[in-house]
Amino acid sequence: MERKDGELEKRFEDIRAIRKLLAEGTEFPLIHPWAFFTWAVLVIAGTLVHYKLFRNASVDVRTALVWVWLPVLILGTIAESVSFAVRVSKQALPLFNRRLGGAILSCIASMVVLTVVVIRLALVALTPGIVILLCTLPIVFYAQMSYASLFIETFAGLAVGLLFEFAGAQGPELFMAAGFFAAALYAITGIHVMVLERRPRG
Repeated sequence: MERKDGELEKRFEDIRAIRKLLAEGTEFPLIHPWAFFTWAVLVIAGTLVHYKLFRNASVDVRTALVWVWLPVLILGTIAESVSFAVRVSKQALPLFNRRLGGAILSCIASMVVLTVVVIRLALVALTPGIVILLCTLPIVFYAQMSYASLFIETFAGLAVGLLFEFAGAQGPELFMAAGFFAAALYAITGIHVMVLERRPRG
């Protein structure tokens, strides 16, 4: 009898271990699609304002960073944080499991480094290709932490960014084109997430 109880307990432990592994590998959304759409609108607005200021007032990069792109970054971060908080509160996401917790921490650290790199590059050697590559990087983290199929958008962004870079793309119009592409990439990612959320789960 004791032997049967021991075997039964062992099977329960095996089942719990399997469920834990499955839970750590499950795909789930971290933010709402509207957060991606918000980023798309903000990037388009920032691109147009920056281009107009450059053409009409010859605004330099340093000024544009402070008066155009810093507000874009702040507003986008707020929207994304609100979306993330709503997801966490409604779905009780397992934020502290090994896979997701480590990915979130790596994302935060990488964003800090990325911000410093962007500021430095913007003052000396920023190109339209690098803009696209940098704008693609956040999607990499969501593909890693959420839906793996978002790597489609990731590699599309990398391909276009490298094409711009190897072609030696420069000039205000190409910077504007890079901004429009980044905005389109965020919008497409939002649509992709929306489709993934609505698919039946089996």
